[in-house]
Amino acid sequence: MSALPPGAMELLAEAGLSGEISAVRLSGGMNNQVFRVTGGDRTVVLKSYFHDAHDARDRLGAEWGFLTAARDLGVGCVAAPLARDTAHHLGVYSFLSGRLPAPEDVSPAAVDQALAFVTRLNPASRAVEHGCLPAASEACFSGAQHLGTVDRRLDRLSRALGDTLVEQEAARFLREDLGPLWTRIRDDIATGLARLGIDPAVEIPAAERILSPSDFGFHNALKTEDGRFAFLDFEYAGWDDPAKLVGDAFNQVKVPLPQYLYPVFRDTVAARSPDPAVASRRFDLLRPLYAVKWVLIILNDFIPLDERRRAFAGAVDRRAPQLAAARAKFAALAGEYPSLTDS
Repeated sequence: MSALPPGAMELLAEAGLSGEISAVRLSGGMNNQVFRVTGGDRTVVLKSYFHDAHDARDRLGAEWGFLTAARDLGVGCVAAPLARDTAHHLGVYSFLSGRLPAPEDVSPAAVDQALAFVTRLNPASRAVEHGCLPAASEACFSGAQHLGTVDRRLDRLSRALGDTLVEQEAARFLREDLGPLWTRIRDDIATGLARLGIDPAVEIPAAERILSPSDFGFHNALKTEDGRFAFLDFEYAGWDDPAKLVGDAFNQVKVPLPQYLYPVFRDTVAARSPDPAVASRRFDLLRPLYAVKWVLIILNDFIPLDERRRAFAGAVDRRAPQLAAARAKFAALAGEYPSLTDS
């Protein structure tokens, strides 16, 4: 049996588990400690959330609030929140069975399920009580905020790099490759927003914001025996710009969404906007920005706080392979970027 964190046994009893308790720590998590726990005839998931004096994010609060809202909205493809302990940063959720999807599982029908999930979260008539949910992690509501997200990540990573060989290689990659391409993309986005008549300093209205799972994609999903998908990991969730959801979904790297499905995904999400055509064009403009952001996310292992979070989750030092993965993601973006910005 895996050793459980302090406070876990009391919380499991509150969630209804009784009798002999057995726990297995699940692999694959990069931020938290996750356990499958069985007691009596019940199986649940226990999550112990990373917390740090230098990271004020309430991961438990974000996931608990999102899942509570999702259940209120009748969303059935997510876990049910059962019990939480804010003092010990613990949450207990219903167990979802299934396997991690492979890239070949991401069919048009699978993407339809993902879109149905987002649509169900954002009905035309919203429940008033869900307005109290927080903004998503790194939420962006204006063009300037989108641009600032990448600027801050690039600056933070540049400052974190030291003198080891792999860190020097990463610094050279930022200086000679990613940095110059980002400057070009940044300028093109500013020009494109101006052509659309969008002031980069003005936030989108509340009516255009969505309740977003954040970090959304099939890398955070399970495929069940009946071929349906369950979605998980909502510690970054909250209110956000739909452009960020689209940009993240089509740039995450573990289980990529087929690029040929981008137009239908984009247009379905944009359809709830008062001007879907302008929304779709804005999503297109910001799409390469999120490719750059994901190159930087791949390199998070070089940042001390992120390194501590991954150590908490039991991950090993991955800096060299992550730098190689970032170079591959950059090469794909550099090859595609001219076609992404054709007007």
